[in-house]
Amino acid sequence: MGQVITAVDAINLEDGRKKICIGTAIGELQIRIENQTTLVGYKPSEPIEEYMCEEKAILDLKFSDDEKYLFVVSEYGEMLLFTQVDGKYFHTKEDNLRKLVLENEFPISVNFSDDSKSVLVGTSQRNHYALDLTHPSNKLVKIDQFGDRTDFSTL
Repeated sequence: MGQVITAVDAINLEDGRKKICIGTAIGELQIRIENQTTLVGYKPSEPIEEYMCEEKAILDLKFSDDEKYLFVVSEYGEMLLFTQVDGKYFHTKEDNLRKLVLENEFPISVNFSDDSKSVLVGTSQRNHYALDLTHPSNKLVKIDQFGDRTDFSTL
């Protein structure tokens, strides 16, 4: 890879291997499979998917527990929600990609709800926002930072 790694997440696959996503300081995303020598056409050192986020450092990234989504937050307030289609997250057609932006604050952390139907985003201003993945809009709902509403069941 040769770049400074700024974010990593992994999920366990049914066959016992891990799917790993790596984000870098220059905005590169790579998805790799642990012990991918069993995948036809891939060498162990090669990623199975790559995406470039317009040279913006990746601050955090997470797979949903059901493997359907990959949520990425990068510099300058950009958030990317990739939906897995036909086993891939990154496609030449971007109809599986939702882009979101926050004004005047930067997303710095992300986490999925246990049921993978919502995403919680923490920002540089200590605010929290929720995104309902079952709704087609890209509207982030601000959560009261003084209330104890970090549990998705209370949203």
